[in-house]
Amino acid sequence: MKKALSNPLGLFVVALLARLLIIHYGPMPANDDGVYEKAILNYFAGHGLAYEHGLPVQGTLWFSWLPPVYPVLVILYYKLFGVGFTLFPLRIAITVLGSLSCVWLYQLGKLIKGKELGLLAGYALALYPPQVLDSTSINPHAIANSLFILCLLLLLKGRKGGSPALLVVSGALLGIIALARGEFFSCFPWILLWLVLWGKTPASVDGETPLWTPSTRGVFLAVLFVAGTALTMSPWVIRNWKIHHRFILLSTNYGDNFYFTHNPDYHFTGDAIYYDFPHLQRLTQGLSEPDCAKVMFNEALRYIKENPGRFVRVVAGNFFEFWRPYLSPQKYSHAQILGYVVSYVPLFIFFLLGLLRVPWRKDPTWFLFLGLIAAKTFGQIFFYIIVRFREALVPIMILYAGTALLSLFQKSGPPQRD
Repeated sequence: MKKALSNPLGLFVVALLARLLIIHYGPMPANDDGVYEKAILNYFAGHGLAYEHGLPVQGTLWFSWLPPVYPVLVILYYKLFGVGFTLFPLRIAITVLGSLSCVWLYQLGKLIKGKELGLLAGYALALYPPQVLDSTSINPHAIANSLFILCLLLLLKGRKGGSPALLVVSGALLGIIALARGEFFSCFPWILLWLVLWGKTPASVDGETPLWTPSTRGVFLAVLFVAGTALTMSPWVIRNWKIHHRFILLSTNYGDNFYFTHNPDYHFTGDAIYYDFPHLQRLTQGLSEPDCAKVMFNEALRYIKENPGRFVRVVAGNFFEFWRPYLSPQKYSHAQILGYVVSYVPLFIFFLLGLLRVPWRKDPTWFLFLGLIAAKTFGQIFFYIIVRFREALVPIMILYAGTALLSLFQKSGPPQRD
């Protein structure tokens, strides 16, 4: 039994069983809230991939409001099985993807620090209750979170001497992930910078390891990564250009998301979405979709300039909301909130310990992970916050926490100091 559980197949089976149990006995996770469903039905009605929106723009539909991966996936699914066919098989496929992500995290931990960290991280992700539940949901979050682990695995394998083609595939995956959930694109600049600075492992000189070593190899790897990202994102960008004659990289809902946060009625939830504001209705009357997004963004900037103190409070509050250890009392039961707290708080504590225990200078991978945490955090706190947005960082937190646990239980002396 021990041998079976210490290999990737055993890990996959455990992860899949945990998720199938949740599907059968557990609560229903947060699925598509109907926005995507309406867009998909609009597609089959002959309108193209188009969303219904609450603002009086030219026409009645928005064509680039949300990233396309999830609706396109469901459209292909309906073309195969018929419109309206139950999405349960798709839920099983997403669940299998979530189970595979545990294996990918095992491989990632093994690549960084050996099999012990790999197994610890893989099983932690396989059995961490919020991840078990979320990875069975039918929405773009579950898809993006799982693929993000594979993206990082291929990135590190390519950087550590694997085929350069792995960097292209990793970049292509990040493009797909960003077209599922746009906030992941905030990781793109940091990954490029990290590849340039640490594309080559720093070599020890006179017993001292430099903090970073920029190299032509790092630039080459960064170029490959960009090429992969461009490969998967360019069809969407070209399609948007043909419709709007504007450069739209991800979606036009950046204006909504920024405005929702920086208006007098924002209270740190995603509920303060007021398309019926007379002021906003008047400003956007008859505008095109891209211009409407721009107006909302500029209105938010105007509000920030007029209320700098509130801007600071909102950003600080959003930072807390992003990292808070509990779910919204308005949306979840006391039992669900307690279960989340009991799961998250120990992970967060060991994650903080891991920040003190990892060998920063010996393995720049930890700088990559820390930068990704910062990129996801600061790419989110200027917009409205949902705790679920943080779940993409849980696998990285697990790697830090696992390193802390191993250093505590192994008789290897005190932690290394830089």
